Amino acid sequence: ELRTGPFRHDSAVPSACLNGDGRRVATACQDGFVRVWDADSGQVLHRYPRESDPRPAGSLGQPTFVRFSRTGSLLLACFTHDPRTNPGKETTVRIWNLATSGEQAVLRHGGYVRYAAFSRDSARVVTQADGAGARVWDVNSGQPITDWLRHDDSVAFAEFSPDGERVVTCSTDRSERI
Repeated sequence: ELRTGPFRHDSAVPSACLNGDGRRVATACQDGFVRVWDADSGQVLHRYPRESDPRPAGSLGQPTFVRFSRTGSLLLACFTHDPRTNPGKETTVRIWNLATSGEQAVLRHGGYVRYAAFSRDSARVVTQADGAGARVWDVNSGQPITDWLRHDDSVAFAEFSPDGERVVTCSTDRSERI
Protein backbone atom coordinates (compact mmCIF):
# COMPACT_ATOMS: atom_id res chain seq x y z
CA GLU A 1 0.00 0.00 0.00
CA LEU A 2 1.35 3.41 -0.99
CA ARG A 3 1.06 5.63 2.10
CA THR A 4 2.51 8.86 0.76
CA GLY A 5 3.83 10.22 -2.43
CA PRO A 6 5.27 9.70 -4.76
CA PHE A 7 7.91 12.20 -3.67
CA ARG A 8 8.61 14.33 -6.74
CA HIS A 9 12.07 15.38 -7.97
CA ASP A 10 13.25 17.23 -11.06
CA SER A 11 15.97 14.63 -11.79
CA ALA A 12 16.70 10.94 -11.28
CA VAL A 13 16.96 9.60 -7.72
CA PRO A 14 19.74 6.98 -7.39
CA SER A 15 19.27 6.37 -3.64
CA ALA A 16 16.61 6.62 -0.95
CA CYS A 17 16.28 5.27 2.59
CA LEU A 18 13.94 5.37 5.59
CA ASN A 19 15.06 6.27 9.09
CA GLY A 20 14.64 3.74 11.92
CA ASP A 21 11.03 4.59 12.80
CA GLY A 22 9.95 5.06 9.17
CA ARG A 23 8.88 8.68 9.70
CA ARG A 24 11.61 10.25 7.53
CA VAL A 25 12.81 9.51 4.00
CA ALA A 26 16.17 10.68 2.66
CA THR A 27 16.78 10.95 -1.08
CA ALA A 28 19.86 11.60 -3.21
CA CYS A 29 18.87 13.39 -6.39
CA GLN A 30 20.89 14.05 -9.52
CA ASP A 31 19.89 17.71 -9.31
CA GLY A 32 22.73 17.97 -6.76
CA PHE A 33 20.57 17.94 -3.61
CA VAL A 34 19.95 15.56 -0.75
CA ARG A 35 16.50 15.94 0.79
CA VAL A 36 14.89 14.67 3.98
CA TRP A 37 11.12 14.26 3.73
CA ASP A 38 8.33 13.70 6.22
CA ALA A 39 7.08 10.23 5.23
CA ASP A 40 3.46 10.99 6.16
CA SER A 41 2.99 14.45 4.64
CA GLY A 42 5.56 14.33 1.84
CA GLN A 43 6.94 17.72 2.91
CA VAL A 44 10.67 18.47 2.58
CA LEU A 45 12.15 18.95 6.07
CA HIS A 46 15.82 19.49 5.11
CA ARG A 47 17.72 20.11 1.90
CA TYR A 48 21.49 19.86 1.50
CA PRO A 49 23.32 21.85 0.48
CA ARG A 50 21.06 24.28 2.33
CA GLU A 51 19.48 27.29 0.62
CA SER A 52 21.78 29.55 2.66
CA ASP A 53 24.86 27.67 1.36
CA PRO A 54 26.71 29.94 -1.10
CA ARG A 55 27.76 26.93 -3.21
CA PRO A 56 25.44 26.29 -6.17
CA ALA A 57 23.58 23.00 -6.55
CA GLY A 58 25.90 20.37 -7.94
CA SER A 59 29.07 22.07 -6.68
CA LEU A 60 29.49 19.29 -4.10
CA GLY A 61 29.07 16.74 -6.89
CA GLN A 62 26.23 14.36 -7.55
CA PRO A 63 24.78 12.60 -4.50
CA THR A 64 24.72 8.88 -5.21
CA PHE A 65 23.91 7.24 -1.88
CA VAL A 66 22.20 8.23 1.41
CA ARG A 67 21.90 6.51 4.79
CA PHE A 68 20.54 7.50 8.23
CA SER A 69 22.31 6.63 11.46
CA ARG A 70 20.51 4.07 13.64
CA THR A 71 18.99 6.83 15.79
CA GLY A 72 18.07 8.94 12.76
CA SER A 73 19.92 11.97 14.14
CA LEU A 74 22.65 11.87 11.49
CA LEU A 75 22.50 11.52 7.72
CA LEU A 76 25.35 10.68 5.38
CA ALA A 77 25.53 11.15 1.63
CA CYS A 78 28.15 10.08 -0.90
CA PHE A 79 28.98 12.75 -3.49
CA THR A 80 30.94 12.14 -6.69
CA HIS A 81 32.13 14.25 -9.60
CA ASP A 82 32.32 13.20 -13.24
CA PRO A 83 36.08 13.08 -13.93
CA ARG A 84 35.46 14.03 -17.58
CA THR A 85 33.88 17.36 -16.64
CA ASN A 86 35.49 17.96 -13.22
CA PRO A 87 39.00 16.46 -13.28
CA GLY A 88 40.74 16.61 -9.92
CA LYS A 89 37.55 17.20 -7.92
CA GLU A 90 37.46 15.00 -4.85
CA THR A 91 34.77 12.55 -3.92
CA THR A 92 33.33 13.10 -0.45
CA VAL A 93 31.00 11.60 2.09
CA ARG A 94 29.18 14.35 3.96
CA ILE A 95 27.51 13.86 7.33
CA TRP A 96 24.81 16.19 8.62
CA ASN A 97 23.38 16.55 12.11
CA LEU A 98 19.63 16.71 11.50
CA ALA A 99 18.90 18.38 14.86
CA THR A 100 21.03 21.40 13.94
CA SER A 101 20.88 21.03 10.12
CA GLY A 102 24.63 21.60 10.25
CA GLU A 103 27.37 19.70 8.50
CA GLN A 104 29.00 17.39 11.06
CA ALA A 105 31.93 16.06 9.00
CA VAL A 106 33.34 15.72 5.50
CA LEU A 107 35.17 12.48 4.66
CA ARG A 108 37.51 13.10 1.71
CA HIS A 109 38.07 10.27 -0.76
CA GLY A 110 40.02 9.70 -3.93
CA GLY A 111 37.80 7.05 -5.50
CA TYR A 112 34.11 6.78 -6.25
CA VAL A 113 32.33 5.94 -2.97
CA ARG A 114 29.58 3.42 -3.62
CA TYR A 115 28.53 2.67 -0.06
CA ALA A 116 28.86 3.97 3.49
CA ALA A 117 27.32 2.89 6.78
CA PHE A 118 27.26 4.06 10.37
CA SER A 119 28.41 1.91 13.27
CA ARG A 120 25.72 0.95 15.77
CA ASP A 121 26.68 3.82 18.09
CA SER A 122 26.95 6.29 15.14
CA ALA A 123 30.48 7.25 16.22
CA ARG A 124 32.12 5.75 13.12
CA VAL A 125 31.42 5.32 9.43
CA VAL A 126 32.79 2.66 7.09
CA THR A 127 33.10 3.58 3.42
CA GLN A 128 33.79 1.53 0.32
CA ALA A 129 35.53 3.36 -2.52
CA ASP A 130 36.43 2.07 -5.98
CA GLY A 131 40.13 1.51 -6.37
CA ALA A 132 40.92 2.51 -2.80
CA GLY A 133 39.27 -0.12 -0.59
CA ALA A 134 37.30 0.36 2.59
CA ARG A 135 38.08 2.67 5.48
CA VAL A 136 36.70 3.46 8.93
CA TRP A 137 36.25 7.13 9.87
CA ASP A 138 35.52 9.10 13.05
CA VAL A 139 32.17 10.89 12.68
CA ASN A 140 33.09 13.84 14.93
CA SER A 141 36.48 14.70 13.43
CA GLY A 142 35.98 13.41 9.89
CA GLN A 143 39.41 11.77 10.13
CA PRO A 144 40.24 8.17 9.18
CA ILE A 145 40.63 5.72 12.07
CA THR A 146 42.08 2.90 9.95
CA ASP A 147 44.37 2.57 6.99
CA TRP A 148 42.72 1.44 3.77
CA LEU A 149 41.29 -2.07 4.15
CA ARG A 150 42.33 -3.71 0.89
CA HIS A 151 42.07 -6.97 -1.03
CA ASP A 152 43.98 -8.22 -4.06
CA ASP A 153 41.22 -6.76 -6.25
CA SER A 154 38.49 -4.13 -5.74
CA VAL A 155 36.59 -4.06 -2.46
CA ALA A 156 32.95 -4.57 -3.40
CA PHE A 157 31.29 -3.96 -0.02
CA ALA A 158 32.04 -3.16 3.62
CA GLU A 159 29.80 -3.34 6.68
CA PHE A 160 30.07 -3.14 10.46
CA SER A 161 29.20 -6.14 12.58
CA PRO A 162 25.98 -5.71 14.60
CA ASP A 163 28.00 -4.82 17.72
CA GLY A 164 30.08 -2.28 15.74
CA GLU A 165 33.38 -3.85 16.81
CA ARG A 166 34.43 -5.39 13.50
CA VAL A 167 34.17 -4.66 9.79
CA VAL A 168 33.65 -7.26 7.09
CA THR A 169 34.76 -6.56 3.53
CA CYS A 170 34.29 -8.59 0.37
CA SER A 171 36.02 -8.33 -2.94
CA THR A 172 35.86 -9.19 -6.61
CA ASP A 173 38.93 -11.35 -5.88
CA ARG A 174 36.44 -13.86 -4.36
CA SER A 175 37.45 -13.24 -0.74
CA GLU A 176 36.05 -11.76 2.44
CA ARG A 177 38.02 -10.28 5.33
CA ILE A 178 37.07 -9.40 8.88
